[in-house]
Amino acid sequence: MAGLREKLAQLLREGGPPLESLRTRELVLYGAGNCGRATAALARNQGFEVKAFLDQRADAGRSIYGLPCYSPSSPEARQLAAAGIPLGLAIFNCATDVQPIIQSLRDMHFARILSFYELHEHLQGEPQFWLTSRRFYRDWSTEIMEGFDLFQDEESNRVYYDYIALRLTFDTALLGKPDQANQYFPADLPRPRMPLRMIDGGAFTGDTIQMVLAKGLAVAALAAFEPDPGNFQKLSQFAGKSLEQLGDVSLFPCGLGRETAVGRFAEGQGGGSALNSGGKTFVQIVALDQVLPNFAPTFIKLDIEGAEPDALLGAAGLIDRSQPTLAICVYHKPEHLWVIPRLIRRLMPQGRLALRSHQFNGFDVVAYAIPDER
Repeated sequence: MAGLREKLAQLLREGGPPLESLRTRELVLYGAGNCGRATAALARNQGFEVKAFLDQRADAGRSIYGLPCYSPSSPEARQLAAAGIPLGLAIFNCATDVQPIIQSLRDMHFARILSFYELHEHLQGEPQFWLTSRRFYRDWSTEIMEGFDLFQDEESNRVYYDYIALRLTFDTALLGKPDQANQYFPADLPRPRMPLRMIDGGAFTGDTIQMVLAKGLAVAALAAFEPDPGNFQKLSQFAGKSLEQLGDVSLFPCGLGRETAVGRFAEGQGGGSALNSGGKTFVQIVALDQVLPNFAPTFIKLDIEGAEPDALLGAAGLIDRSQPTLAICVYHKPEHLWVIPRLIRRLMPQGRLALRSHQFNGFDVVAYAIPDER
């Protein structure tokens, strides 16, 4: 771990390798979904000529934004590769493993393949989740190193290093295989005290609760929070069918925060619905200490689109009294990877901290706090 720490310190001092020039204002984009279309618009605004999209779902003769869209296996795609035009990978989601795609593009002999992370840096895109300019990390170097030192197991240090290095080097080879099957309950970490008394912040449609039941974990009590109306309706329907397995159930159509208030909310985005100053609707925000003063949780999960630090502060009393296991997402903002673990350590001075990756492309990175045995 000492060697990995020094590598991280050196990487931060250097700020990553120099950004290699594109040497041309032409681009091909792989991926014609929402990310690809937004990237094409940004590239055009930056003075690039997007020659075409490549997409596995491309139909013959299809065009998007007036640009041709070809199958990667088409003769047209091979002609673009032979022409030496750089290709940008415009895929940024939790479900797609980009490594096989990159290898297939290399096999087609594209001269230059840019990961979405490098493409974002070239195009000076707006921050998305943890993506931002590499300059951002210069001002956080001390805190980043302190964050590394919070984790004491090899896997946590590796995940932490890999995701900082990915942001600074754009090297997608750092994206290891995520543990998709065990999100919130990694097999190599101690489980929460049983039976579960669970607070589910960002309950969505009940996917985490469904996973808990599928693992055969006993649930004595559940308090679930989901502010998006459409998601909440599905959550309620799911919980209603599972009452015999869930013990004492309380469902709240609310967001979580540092204090009880009303906030603007962008709804209808599925799992991405979030508190947003530009949101068109208003939702009730509650502090867990105020709405659940006697709940005594054994497990708190938070996946609330960037509001995790405020929600933790709003649960400081519960955490101090009950010493629950915590599973807190740290991928919604660049600084959350080190800011949230530091905040957890402040709220729970004892116990173990761990970090695990659960989905592709840097999504669903979760910080865990495991309390000392009582």
